[in-house]
Amino acid sequence: MTDACRDKLPSVVGNITKVLFPSVMNNPPEGGHMAMSETFSFANTEDINDILAIEELSFADGVKESRVVYLDRISTFPEGFLLLEMTESTKPVGYICSELWTFAENLKPKKLELGHSIKDAHIPQGNELYISSMGLLPEFRGAGLGKKMLQELMERTIKSHPKVISVVLIVSEKWQAAQNTYKKLGFQEVFTISSFFKPIGFATEKVIVMRKKIKPILIKSLDSHYYLWHTKYRYVWSTYV
Repeated sequence: MTDACRDKLPSVVGNITKVLFPSVMNNPPEGGHMAMSETFSFANTEDINDILAIEELSFADGVKESRVVYLDRISTFPEGFLLLEMTESTKPVGYICSELWTFAENLKPKKLELGHSIKDAHIPQGNELYISSMGLLPEFRGAGLGKKMLQELMERTIKSHPKVISVVLIVSEKWQAAQNTYKKLGFQEVFTISSFFKPIGFATEKVIVMRKKIKPILIKSLDSHYYLWHTKYRYVWSTYV
């Protein structure tokens, strides 16, 4: 997208990723942002207007998700929906939401569709965390806050749900900076989905599905002598425990 287009469509900046903006992932330039103090809290239904205001400034039409989708995410998995607040703002400046699934080696693209109902997908005792969306107000981007939101949510969820063994997210193939940050956090590319994002007035975009392994999956064999370890997405039989 040209700079001229960005000036005319400010709500589209950073739009082609429902997970993280490239600008959110970049560290601020030297002498850029002043030090800010951030806090995290769980979202509730009273926060819906603030969440939708962030959504409006973060994603293009055709990529934005609805009020109902977000209300369902809050009511179904409130501990998986965090708000970011700053000392410089009286309202939330960012959000990150998620759901729990049952781990499957081969993810089905249909599960990742925008606007899908968390009520149909969420498994309270699931062992895979899916980052369904993240947004940050434009004036707070470029300070590494997106990375902090992601890390905070992962740490809280893994602590409260010790069965979680992997984290899944999607990112546009165009945002190399975001991909690099995810890789540094331990995420690996699993597969791509063509024409996943369909912003109105713009070309469709391919996304990359990435997964971070939290710990090996240990499955004891029937004869109790061998164990199946899930390492680097490959299964390895071993007598070592």
